[in-house]
Amino acid sequence: MAQAQKVQLDDSQKLTELADKPGKSAFKAAKTGFEGREDELGKSIQTVLKTLSNNAGYAHEINDALVKAHLSAIQFAKDNGMLKEYVEHDLKTMEPINQTRRQGHRENR
Repeated sequence: MAQAQKVQLDDSQKLTELADKPGKSAFKAAKTGFEGREDELGKSIQTVLKTLSNNAGYAHEINDALVKAHLSAIQFAKDNGMLKEYVEHDLKTMEPINQTRRQGHRENR
């Protein structure tokens, strides 16, 4: 029985051969704008990968209700010309929660 020949569907073999050549390569990488910021880019990609791999449950029914209530309150304030007062109230009311989250964020850096 004849063995099937391996088929490359992309240029990976050409890139491997080029990378294995001694001396200077003709291959020039594209500029990304992140040159000199590799650590920052690495940390950002690590955060993205952690986010994408998070399979923990999410309480949609609770969070969705809170978001809907918050958006309804904003709309009510807007419709009744009270948006400025609502924003001031919301900032004052949410300050303890925002302070706690800010502190947690700083600790996790």
